[in-house]
Amino acid sequence: MDGTMIEALRQGRWATRDRLVPAGFMALGGYLVVLGYLYLYPGILTAPGWTAVVNDFLSFWVAAREAVGGAPATPYKIEDFAALQAVYIGAGHYFAFFYPPTFLLMLLPLGLLGGVAAYWVFQILASLAAGWACCRIMRHWHGLLLAAALPTSFNTYFYGQNSLLAAAFLGAGLIMLAEKRQILAGVFIGLMTFKPQLGVLIPFALIAGGYGRTFLSAAVTTVLLAVFSWLVFGTATWEAFFAQTGFAQKTLNLGLVDLHKMISVYAAARQIGAPIQIAYGLQALTALTALVTVWLSWRSRMPFEAKAIILVAAGLLATPFALSYDLALLAVALAFLLRFGQTESLPPWSATLALVVVLMAAGTRFAGEVGFPFLGPILLVIMIWIGWRCTEGATGKTATA
Repeated sequence: MDGTMIEALRQGRWATRDRLVPAGFMALGGYLVVLGYLYLYPGILTAPGWTAVVNDFLSFWVAAREAVGGAPATPYKIEDFAALQAVYIGAGHYFAFFYPPTFLLMLLPLGLLGGVAAYWVFQILASLAAGWACCRIMRHWHGLLLAAALPTSFNTYFYGQNSLLAAAFLGAGLIMLAEKRQILAGVFIGLMTFKPQLGVLIPFALIAGGYGRTFLSAAVTTVLLAVFSWLVFGTATWEAFFAQTGFAQKTLNLGLVDLHKMISVYAAARQIGAPIQIAYGLQALTALTALVTVWLSWRSRMPFEAKAIILVAAGLLATPFALSYDLALLAVALAFLLRFGQTESLPPWSATLALVVVLMAAGTRFAGEVGFPFLGPILLVIMIWIGWRCTEGATGKTATA
């Protein structure tokens, strides 16, 4: 590799619009071809007769259907819920529903649709929502392409998961904060609590940054959403949700979710044979380090884009229960990095390292399968480092909110 190529990688001169935009469209086109085959061809990821998809989304759709049918507590009753899924996937396999009734409330309209139609509606709307947030962040329609075409988004589509919806709420909350619309920012952050493990560091960031109104708005939104779901579904549904929390903890402790699909330090330690106490200890140390990093960055006068990048990556690093598809939230971090680059010079190697992060994020599951489970934590640390380095050479033109 000659000096010219090294310098191009260092300065990120390869990352031009005429290269990245066509690459994004080609990736998205490839995803649609693959997904069309997997979900439209019976017997691969759909049940016979196209009655349902047979991945994580099956739990979302069956839960919504039960709620529409007047049995919203059923998703939290393991044996009953497993029996309903067995119609589509047979006995002995089960997709759990660990989400609070607030998420069931969001899913409710999907219960009126067929299983495959519900999947496509949910993923398209979630992609558009995440794309809208990234467009607001980047101030360009390319944000829509970024959110849809990242390999991490394909993981979300493949598993039928909800990470793009979480990315939409997180991205919207952060950009509203950057635009000094604190109350609205809190509303979006409150909506993200349907997947609370991904937002564990957000309250600390808000406190450190002095965003009291956003903190209060998020808290009020969370409570109102919970109260509304209680009014719709009743007390028994919330009681059933809390009653199954022990099974959720057992799922994590016993590795009932394949550890190679996870991206946490806890899961990586368990994969290499660490006792559960050691694995939790390492995760706690990682979470504390992530918390301190977020606290220091959000108390500082560094550009808001840098703070957002650090918060997104550190939040994923802090939780023990994060899977490969949750890396879809990196679309928000990358959008803020591109926003920063619109007014400031990116630090050396930032663009190239961001590409490395994207490629690494595409292969975390496979790395775990072949005996290298720490790829997820490593790429998140790299992303935090990229965010921290955005403070170098900043001219002060970037909003600090």
